[in-house]
Amino acid sequence: MEIIREKTSWGILLKATGNLDVSSRGDLADLPSLKSCEEDVILDIAAVDFMDSSGLGTLVQVIRRFRDSDKHFVLAAPTEPVMQLLRLTSVDQIVPIAGTVEEAVEKVRDESAESGSPE
Repeated sequence: MEIIREKTSWGILLKATGNLDVSSRGDLADLPSLKSCEEDVILDIAAVDFMDSSGLGTLVQVIRRFRDSDKHFVLAAPTEPVMQLLRLTSVDQIVPIAGTVEEAVEKVRDESAESGSPE
């Protein structure tokens, strides 16, 4: 898995490519942006073709970290197979998911405005 990090005016955009599975879960789990929860983060998974239970477990750990912080985490543009897994496991009920990165940015901005966080 390859992950590209982009700093933006509203937080961090992470663009993931490849598979999120047992062999690549550390690539996601060890990212400083996802460990520190110091900035809002959008994880663009449009180019993630496959996710197994190990990858899903890692994603849930990240979601929990952000839920315990005052920052926001949004998934953007999941492929249909990945979205099916998120629905089947009810992960779609615990994390905001947007169809595009642009929609995800709006979700982050809306959530920040609701919580009174500065952009």
